[in-house]
Amino acid sequence: MPASWTTEEQLTFLREELVGFQATQHQQCGPQFLKGLAGHWFEKWPEHNALFFHRADAPVMALTADDDKNVTEGVKM
Repeated sequence: MPASWTTEEQLTFLREELVGFQATQHQQCGPQFLKGLAGHWFEKWPEHNALFFHRADAPVMALTADDDKNVTEGVKM
């Protein structure tokens, strides 16, 4: 089986959110749900870890101003 892109903790988080996501699909509120989900996700697992440290479980590191700008631009894409 190929390696997962998530850690066990991240997979558990996503599985716990699945029922809420399915409910929003029936109400056609998926985009609002996903926006909230993404906010919670990035609070727990900052994207700069994935971009700069290449591991979802890497410790949170302080970024330089240039790094922070690169993260902001990368997330906008």
